[in-house]
Amino acid sequence: FFEDVLAETVLGALLEAKGPGPFASNGLKERLERFRWEERRHTEMFHALNKAAAPELYKGGEFRFIRASGAARALLDAAARRPRLFPMFFWIMLLQEDRSLYYSREVLKEKDVLEPRFVHVHRVHLADEAGHVKADDELLDLFWAPVPAVWRRVNARLLRWVLAEFFTVPRRAGPRVIEAWASEFPDELARLPFWLEALENLEHNPEFQASLYSRAVVPAAFAGFDRWPELEGM
Repeated sequence: FFEDVLAETVLGALLEAKGPGPFASNGLKERLERFRWEERRHTEMFHALNKAAAPELYKGGEFRFIRASGAARALLDAAARRPRLFPMFFWIMLLQEDRSLYYSREVLKEKDVLEPRFVHVHRVHLADEAGHVKADDELLDLFWAPVPAVWRRVNARLLRWVLAEFFTVPRRAGPRVIEAWASEFPDELARLPFWLEALENLEHNPEFQASLYSRAVVPAAFAGFDRWPELEGM
């Protein structure tokens, strides 16, 4: 969902902008074109993997657990198409790309015991993501740094809200994953209220939060936060 909706929209807006743009002379535009092509390839890989692993879940479409309303998609699309106004999207991209590196490495550590198709997809993903993290850093230099301090603070507040609401608390897709898992096991289905309550309590679990975003998981993003006072304490 992230690669198909957010990265594609943000990168598309930059590449489709009229005029030479701020990155026309240093080869960044060509790197961003490759970035977008690789994101599209990742989307196709993960959709294919989902359908191969659970065809019964994905026979109705490409997204089973993430459900965004038409209004929410329209709002997200409108904001993401204006990355110069909302450069917080580059932080979200950096966080997600950085985290993908970590998780792909973790998958490859267990390559001998995991299903080969999953290992292959994460190996390809890992090979591309390091370049994406570098591109995200370049985009922040171009689009976050020049923004007036007051508007950076506005974007920092928006970033905090988006992360807290959609990225660090499993309150939407997470329960649907648990419900689908429990439906396969009668004993666990009977304990579904327990599992859903436990999932909700993860919001206040420091170890769980650190497993999502920490200096160990997203070192490039935290190094970026350290550079900007409006992101202190992120």
